[in-house]
Parts: sequence; C-alpha cells; structure tokens
Amino acid sequence: MDRPTVSVTGIGVCAPWGEGPAADGLTGLLAGDIPAAAELRAGPGGPGAEDERGTRYRDRASELALRAVGPALRDAGLADALADGHGGDSVATVVSTGYGALENVCAAVDTIDERSSTALSPMTAHAMSSHVVGSWVTIRYGLRGPCLTLCDGPPGGLDALYWARNLILMRRAEAAVVIGVEPDTAPVRRLLGDSAPRFDGAVAVVVESRDAALERGARPYADLGGYARGAGPAEAASAVWQGPVDLWLPPDAPPDGVPDDGTAPVAAARTIDLAARLGRSAGALGVLQCAVAALLVDGGAARSALAGCGGAEGADAAALALLAPPAPEPGRAHARATTEERDPS
Repeated sequence: MDRPTVSVTGIGVCAPWGEGPAADGLTGLLAGDIPAAAELRAGPGGPGAEDERGTRYRDRASELALRAVGPALRDAGLADALADGHGGDSVATVVSTGYGALENVCAAVDTIDERSSTALSPMTAHAMSSHVVGSWVTIRYGLRGPCLTLCDGPPGGLDALYWARNLILMRRAEAAVVIGVEPDTAPVRRLLGDSAPRFDGAVAVVVESRDAALERGARPYADLGGYARGAGPAEAASAVWQGPVDLWLPPDAPPDGVPDDGTAPVAAARTIDLAARLGRSAGALGVLQCAVAALLVDGGAARSALAGCGGAEGADAAALALLAPPAPEPGRAHARATTEERDPS
C-alpha cells in the first residue's frame, strides 16, 4: 500500500517580528525589514492575546509555544473542532527545544541553594522536565494523541518533523503539531556564556496527510520530502537531494574556531540563512526553516527547498526537503483560515 504524502497545512508564530498565523508572523521576516537579531525580543500580548488564559503562570518557553500553536491550528482549520472537543485523540504533539526547561531548573536550584529543598513547591516539580512545553500545549488545546519532546541538539527541529511524519505514516495520529521553541532567558545566557544574539520565540507547524487535508477543505503549503541524518550538513543534504534546488536554508554557523569554507552542499538559486538573521536558534531552527520554506513554496517563490541543521562536518546533522504540492483541483473549497489569510493562487 502506498504511503500518504505528509504536508504542512498550518503555521503559527510567536516571535519578535510578529505573532499569529504565517501571513502575519513571517511576512516581515521574509521581506527583510526586521531589526538586527540582537535587538529582537518577543513580548507578551499581541494578536495571540485571546490565548492568554492558557499562558499565565507558565515558564517563558511554554508561553511562547502556546502563543504559536493557537494560530497554527486556526491556520490549518482545526481549531474549531478541537475547541468543541472533537478530533483531539488523533492530533499528536512533537516539540523540539534545547533550553525550554532551563529557566525552571535554575529557579529550583536557586531556591534549594537559598532556602533548602523543603522550600520547593510540589506544584512546580513538573516544570523541571524537558517535556513541560508539550504538556502545557496538549492540556491547553485538547491534543490527546502521542506527545514527544526532542532535546537532541541542532538537528532537533528537523528530527521533530521527521518523527511527526512517522506518527502519521504509522497511523498513530492523523495530524501533528510540531513546535520549535527556544527562550532567550538569563539562565540560557549564563549557560552558554557568550553575548551572541539568540532567537527568542516559537514557531508551530501542523502536518497531516495531504489527501486528508484536501478532503476536509484545507490547502497544503508544501509537502515534506526526503529526510536524512549524516556526519555533517553536506552528507545529510546529499543523501536527500541531488542536483540544484530552488531554496537552501543552511544550519547555524559552526562554533568559533571550527573552520567553515562557506560552501553550500547543494547548488541553490537562493539561500536564506535564518541563523544569520535571527541569531542562534538551537532546537527551533529546523521548524523555523520548515515554516519559511513552506510559505515561500506556497507563494510560488520556490518549487523545492532543502533545510539543513547540525554542527560542523563530522558532527550529527539532518536535512529535510520540502516540495510544492500538486495544484489544487478547480473549485475545491479551502479552510476558512486559508481563504482569509493566504493567497489561493
């Protein structure tokens, strides 16, 4: 039996340059009219304020993720059914983050250091788990499918998309919300010990079977193509794609002291280096790359895109291709969010 094609059908963002669905949250980034990465800072409130009841008293990573997931579900046309209590059993949650729980862990350590462990509240113990972001998302939006959190370094965002697709192919879920989130907090800056600009925000993408999405009236942004792991970005990319590609989204620059000749592993008509624009994005980068590539593919700026995440050559790296889906059938209805917020051409 043929495996279904898995597509991106919704994008939501909570980031310094905007908040809400892709049309609001990524347009400024793609136009290049945002300030330097060091000046960026996501603030509370904004277009996602209707989700505020789900973000109070949460750590920053969870708050950022909650504000990105709501718009993504609305963009995919799933929000209304979930709000009515329908379909949650079939929607998975996959999170990629490197530092999502660090703020909570450091707060607990400080409390123990200052007042002993007896001063810790049992109500905050769960927040020290790396899984806290995914937990709050599933509770807030009623997502009762599988819930996974990946904390596996720079390739994590692309790995999260791969595992979300696997859950759909294995029929463990009909759709999945994939979240990349990294908070730029004092504990993160203290841990990394440098002043390099870092991404502070979250991006969420909804992925599901393309046929199922079309059947319910949604229109895919882009199809997920090949994925591979390798010893370095070049090896991973060559395992996924041969020949020229319309769009290349490279990984973070290697750490200081690691040589990099700057050569892309593929011939690309256009390169968008999100890390250079936003600062180091850690586990969020792959999901950010997917969102940007999907938006450009949907807008006709590219038919093929290749994203790469990982360290220097020889280190773990991942690559993922995104492809333009077939043209929609004439007269097919689109989801409400699609017709209002995306160009149907």
